[in-house]
Amino acid sequence: MADEILVPGSTANLGGGFDTLGVAVQLYLRARIVDVRHDGGARLEVVSSRPAVRGTNVVERAFAALARQEHGKPATEAVPTVFAEIE
Repeated sequence: MADEILVPGSTANLGGGFDTLGVAVQLYLRARIVDVRHDGGARLEVVSSRPAVRGTNVVERAFAALARQEHGKPATEAVPTVFAEIE
């Protein structure tokens, strides 16, 4: 399984003040489900991120929320891998 979600970045991802411009840039966030495990656990693996991911991030929270919404419990099988060029 290798389904990928590609989210384009914009100048809004660069920080305060840039969000008013909203100009597209060639930076992307790529999230891919690379493995489905049937071991009863859940894991989010961030392959590469600039800046580095520290603590709970939005992708991790969205992954957990979607699993709860769809299954009524935390994710147990999908293992998404994230490559982020944007914040």
